[in-house]
Amino acid sequence: MNPALAPRPPLQQLSDFAVLLRDRMVAARCPQVASSLAFTTLLSLVPLLTVALVVFGSLPGIRGIGDALRGFMLDTLLPEKAGQIIATYAFQFSQKATNLTLIGTTLVVVTALMLMLTIDKAFNQIWAVAHPRPLLSRLTIYWVGLTLGPLALATGIAASSQVLSLSLGLISEAQWLRNASLRVMAMLLLAGVFSLMYHGLPNRPVKVGHALIGGAFTALALAALQRVFGAYIGHFSAYTLIYGTFAALPIFLLWLYLSWLIILVGAAIVAVLPDAAFSSPNSPPFAGEALLGCLKVMASLRSAQARGATPETGQIAIETGLSLACVEARLEDLNGVGWVANTDRLGWVLTIRCEDVSLGQLLQALAVSPLGLRTHGGALGSALADRLEQLASDPLQGSLDELLEEGSGKPQIG
Repeated sequence: MNPALAPRPPLQQLSDFAVLLRDRMVAARCPQVASSLAFTTLLSLVPLLTVALVVFGSLPGIRGIGDALRGFMLDTLLPEKAGQIIATYAFQFSQKATNLTLIGTTLVVVTALMLMLTIDKAFNQIWAVAHPRPLLSRLTIYWVGLTLGPLALATGIAASSQVLSLSLGLISEAQWLRNASLRVMAMLLLAGVFSLMYHGLPNRPVKVGHALIGGAFTALALAALQRVFGAYIGHFSAYTLIYGTFAALPIFLLWLYLSWLIILVGAAIVAVLPDAAFSSPNSPPFAGEALLGCLKVMASLRSAQARGATPETGQIAIETGLSLACVEARLEDLNGVGWVANTDRLGWVLTIRCEDVSLGQLLQALAVSPLGLRTHGGALGSALADRLEQLASDPLQGSLDELLEEGSGKPQIG
């Protein structure tokens, strides 16, 4: 194994993880995406609730379950005063929206689906997904989530509350114990919802354990946010004194922004957990970093090919000391030039003979493209392309196989 992967002190591991998390959030523009999602949610709140109310109203015998969902939102998620005002109006508007015509209902559903598309795009950015699911597949997943998601959540809330109340009723419990038990149950349900979201939404395999960690973090952070907002509104009432009832809107919008930021942080945590497990601390970026990464990946595949193995992405990351995201990016580069292939998703293999590739061809394929220089570089680009082609035709420069063989005897730098 790469020496760079030697055990590090816990504080160093935590520091490296924080750096990975920060870099991923900056790359995915999480603060900007959270603000976009906050405004989109404000516009889509009534459509989302309308779809949920239509589902509850169309199935006999479960109309009362919607009350459990509303109570769950008020008690677990929404800020105390502003949330109650917004929720009251939103549910009133949603109940009226259930009487819309076909065109109005279509617009409501489209608005709700647009929010889901925005969330999916944000998650794919955080996980650096190059190829999202087909649009029809995504819309099917979103529709199932919009229709069955609220129903499953509300049913789980009502059932768990009933079971917990019955079990606590067998003993002479104090009121505080009942309230604490109900809150813990609500937190577990919320953590489960976010864990499912982190596990299922990205178009990339996500370990269940990593999704559970992210879901638990998000649930706890949202609960803390609700408490902080309640304390702030209770002690600093300047907004209420100035704006009256209208103060609920900016407070609620700020709460939406912070909530989405927490959700995106939870997603980023899940996304970088594999990198924290596989990769060594980040080195400063330098010219040729991508080319060096491609060489490390090819060296790993060359070694595996000699053993008759077809390693997966995670195995390549362990052997090279590169992060999963970096390995995936380099495999995309190599696959794009036809030098590697995925064997029916079972693993990766080299599709070239390394001894047939010169170093000049290596540079042309992965570092500098003569065709691109001639197309976009003008006279200077053409002159550079001519020099590169002369370099590629030099028989004394050696082959890719010789370079990898020489590098295999030296310690790799992660």
